[in-house]
Amino acid sequence: MKRDLDDILKRALTPNDEPDFRLNRKLLNRAKEREHMTGKNRMAAKIPALALSAALVIGVGSGSVYAAWKYLTPDAVAEEFGDEKLGAVFQNGEEINEVQTYGGYRIALLGIASGDSISEFLPTVNGEVDSDRFYSVVAIVREDGTPMPDTSSGEYGKQPFFISPLMQGYDPACYNAVTMGGGYSATVKDGVEYRLAECTNVEVFADRELYLCVCDGTFYNNGAYLYDEATGKISRNESYTGTNALFRLPIDPAKADKEAAAALLEKVDAWMNGEEETADTETGETGETEQFWRQLTPETIDTCAKPVESTRQTLTPDADGWVTVRGDDGNESGFNVDLVLDTSQIGKIQIVGGSDAGTLDSVEIQTAVIRADGTVEYVVYVPR
Repeated sequence: MKRDLDDILKRALTPNDEPDFRLNRKLLNRAKEREHMTGKNRMAAKIPALALSAALVIGVGSGSVYAAWKYLTPDAVAEEFGDEKLGAVFQNGEEINEVQTYGGYRIALLGIASGDSISEFLPTVNGEVDSDRFYSVVAIVREDGTPMPDTSSGEYGKQPFFISPLMQGYDPACYNAVTMGGGYSATVKDGVEYRLAECTNVEVFADRELYLCVCDGTFYNNGAYLYDEATGKISRNESYTGTNALFRLPIDPAKADKEAAAALLEKVDAWMNGEEETADTETGETGETEQFWRQLTPETIDTCAKPVESTRQTLTPDADGWVTVRGDDGNESGFNVDLVLDTSQIGKIQIVGGSDAGTLDSVEIQTAVIRADGTVEYVVYVPR
């Protein structure tokens, strides 16, 4: 079940690629669902950032041990989000304080924690509480000393970061925070951005090398890392000029659980293959939103949906291919044209994402059209 996430996003819903679109939509929906989880500034990595995971004590590339006093401690970060229970776990745990500098940012892995029900805020997935979780605390600062933008400012999120645990032997494009129930909380203190990241507990894979990646972008970035299919090992792409920190997880191999690992892999594979359905809790039948998404293609979108003219924007990609979309609420987000769109499809509508809260009136479909002059016309559709 090899899948290249960048390729999936680049082809985002051509008529013959429904499973790939379903994956794209699931990724976006998962980030949407986890947005504003309990706690101050708790949000999903915008996918999404979606974000997450852990670390090590040996340096990689320009990595080095960094003085802990320059940052808040992991327990203090957890308490910033109102999670005193997790803060107590971090307080009694081992701090890491490893720093790596790439792409103009200094990334510090401050600490990790994992266990069953060790947080006051546990996510619910398909009606079940996902209590066995893995947490990490990461600090991000600009190498030139310029303060990171506050989470309430319009500048926040213009430079997205993706944080995720990765496992030796499993293609990181498929097995990462997005597909393992990830989310994160973010806050900025004294110009330092702190992220409390979480996902399903990856300790069960401790009999192999475990990593934490922190890279630029809203998804796993295939260009930032190298995956050796022969050995299963993951490493930094030294020729990549952006941010691509990679930490090793200092987890006791004795914590590995092959049975639990197999169960987690089975769940991820089912989700990736679209076997997980959204069902009505009373009738057990497939919900109306699921039926709507199934019939949606670039060819049928004008039949089953209509554009919201207030969202229509003409976007000009910057030198790196990024465009910025302004929402009705004034907030801004963005995506990379080369990663998300098929640049050969000039003048054709492409579906780049979508979200719903379980009802048709909550459905939004994000579309884009590449024009001959290189600009991108963006508009949101809603069901008719």
